[in-house]
Amino acid sequence: HYEAPAECADLATAVGIRLSNIEDGPWGRRPATMAIDPTPGADTTARAPGGTEHVYRGAPFAIVSAATRRARLARDADPPAGNPPQVVVVVGGPDPRGYLQPLVTASLDAHPTARVTAVCTNATQATSLRDRCGAPHRLLVEPPIRDLPIRFISADLVVTAAGTTATEAVIVGAPSALIRAVGNQGPVYDALVGSGSAYGLSRDGEATSVR
Repeated sequence: HYEAPAECADLATAVGIRLSNIEDGPWGRRPATMAIDPTPGADTTARAPGGTEHVYRGAPFAIVSAATRRARLARDADPPAGNPPQVVVVVGGPDPRGYLQPLVTASLDAHPTARVTAVCTNATQATSLRDRCGAPHRLLVEPPIRDLPIRFISADLVVTAAGTTATEAVIVGAPSALIRAVGNQGPVYDALVGSGSAYGLSRDGEATSVR
């Protein structure tokens, strides 16, 4: 949590616990025994010293779930057929800026036979999406699941925000298009798009820039 207190390390040390802390670029930093910043490219940028005994940075230290590893193996064994194209759109969280709907609409418009799976976080969002998007026969609205990478096994394209989900999609091997939904996603967006691992859709972080 970005707002967890800096005193966490002192509290942990007082009871004999060694604290590890997940950083996200400059966000979420606090003193700890061990710091992990899995942001792609973090190991090539400077980090202010102090407060942490061991620091591990960059894509080699990405926290990869068992579901992500299984999804990668399944996709390698049985690649998507691509006919019709299968697109997964997931923004994550409550989506207060309304990125999901324009991304789904753009995905439906991009190909006349594409089937789009939209991951919604609540019933209100799902109802609004069904009402506002065209081609309802090509749209499947689903709730979140614990092991989201499973949805990427058969995807010809994953459209998502540049957070943890983007890294998972790239690891699974699904072609991915990213937006910067919030400011702290900038480093992941720049690293994945800049390396050619994903396609960038954002200009100034706005979903409305999607073409």
